[in-house]
Amino acid sequence: MNRILLLLLCLLTPSLGTEEETVQLFFVKDPDVREVLRMYERLSGRKVWVALLVDRWPVKIEAPAGRIERGKAADLIRTALKNSGLELNEDDARNTLVSFSRASLEKAANRSAPVGSLDASGI
Repeated sequence: MNRILLLLLCLLTPSLGTEEETVQLFFVKDPDVREVLRMYERLSGRKVWVALLVDRWPVKIEAPAGRIERGKAADLIRTALKNSGLELNEDDARNTLVSFSRASLEKAANRSAPVGSLDASGI
């Protein structure tokens, strides 16, 4: 059985006038990015497409206490994903492509770059 790392309890209130629906967010520590993206998809109403290996990326996110508007919940998730090194590219057809940001790719490349050079005497 898969361990659920993120829980979104959508207690939707009926829309009255111009009020937006509200939701209650609950996150566990270090949630699975796939669960965060599924919740973003539900909250934003956008289809989310994920680039290769993004589903193995760590995300740091904290839920505010109490209920918040649905749009603000989607913004909170979008901001947490961006702060975690992911980029969200949205189009007019309500699609969102999630990929690594340039900064996160450069940081990963710098971590794997060789530290020194190997000369002929080291062979």
